[in-house]
Amino acid sequence: AGFLMQYFAVGVIYGGLPGTVYGFFLGYLNVPGYVYATAGVVTTLPWSFKFFFGLMNDCLPVNGYSRKPYMVFGWALCCATLVVLNRVGLPDPYWCVGADGNYLKHQEPCNPSAASAGGEFLRLSISEYAMLMCLAALGYVIADVAADGSTALIAFCMNGKLYNGTFDWSLSFNDVMGIFAVPAGLMVPLSWFLVVEEKVQPGERKSLRSYLKEVWGLITSKAFFFVIMFQFWEPFVGRISTPAGGLVKSEWAGVKNLQNQLFSLVALFVFSFGLWQVKKHFLNTSWRMMLLGTSVLINVMDATLAFLTIFDVVRNQYFYLGESILDEIPAAANFVIGTFIVVEMADKGNEGLTYGLMTTVANLGTPFARAVGNQIFGLFPANLSDAANYVADTQDFRQTVATSFAVSYLFSFLSLIFLFLLLTCKM
Repeated sequence: AGFLMQYFAVGVIYGGLPGTVYGFFLGYLNVPGYVYATAGVVTTLPWSFKFFFGLMNDCLPVNGYSRKPYMVFGWALCCATLVVLNRVGLPDPYWCVGADGNYLKHQEPCNPSAASAGGEFLRLSISEYAMLMCLAALGYVIADVAADGSTALIAFCMNGKLYNGTFDWSLSFNDVMGIFAVPAGLMVPLSWFLVVEEKVQPGERKSLRSYLKEVWGLITSKAFFFVIMFQFWEPFVGRISTPAGGLVKSEWAGVKNLQNQLFSLVALFVFSFGLWQVKKHFLNTSWRMMLLGTSVLINVMDATLAFLTIFDVVRNQYFYLGESILDEIPAAANFVIGTFIVVEMADKGNEGLTYGLMTTVANLGTPFARAVGNQIFGLFPANLSDAANYVADTQDFRQTVATSFAVSYLFSFLSLIFLFLLLTCKM
């Protein structure tokens, strides 16, 4: 029961916390596009620390327990940071609000410093909001491995007009953080009393030296070394992307928070269907060929919808979000391949170490890609992160945005050169 509750609580936080980024950062605060893109990366950054948490679990038991104390600490940290976010006084919205509750985007903003302004209780910059969300994420990563959940809460209860939604009412960002703090707080005592774990005997404890020796043995294996190089370089290069994506989605496609979250739910079912299709039809396909095919397919579909939206051929939120659902089928193939890579690499007894090390390396590439992308696209002649440029919607700016998307796709295709590092195995 204790472990089942872990997964339920993780689902609430893991599904809900990143889901607030779109409406709060891009709608309410109207942060620059590069900040919005970076905030999404920051909230998932703790996954890069998975290996180090595993090392602490195995080598540094607390009072004889390797798991429960870290679960308790993780949930306590998660709950504390969510309570802080619940207590933070929010600034007024960036845009002026009309009589009908909608933002007046063609007028001068009423609070141009919304992204950095503080509230009545605390004064936090936008980076500090993101870092507190990162700490909350850090807590649930320490506590357990993820599942999805809470998307419906964000969809229906944070769909107010102030958060890129359509309803006349809405829970505030503070309210949602408070709701998430409840299951996190409950998991502190539940993790200690309901999770069954045998104490580690003095002679059974893994020493740091033996653990690192095992890690070194894995890394110096030629096959494993090539695989972790692929796991790092492929996302590092392939995810160098334009910061314009979020603003194209909100300003030109007109995607509302409810539809954004509901399509995320549908995408989960499509992802499951994709897993079933891969299992049924593609288990004998080369990993390299499958990744090549799915990557090309994803980029072609994404480019088609993006350019039609950018040049105002079709600007419709359902049309634009359709691509996110179609992407789930090739994404499922990529997920299956990643899982089989772990199975192929792991030996008996080191499955957890192998998974933790590969997960850490795979998640390290994305923050680097975001940092490099911000620098590259910051050199463009027009500011891709300024919402005012999307409201003005000039032909020259459309061309600049299209060029930035083309550069993003170029990096995505360039990342395919690292496929030679991947095993040629079939499933």
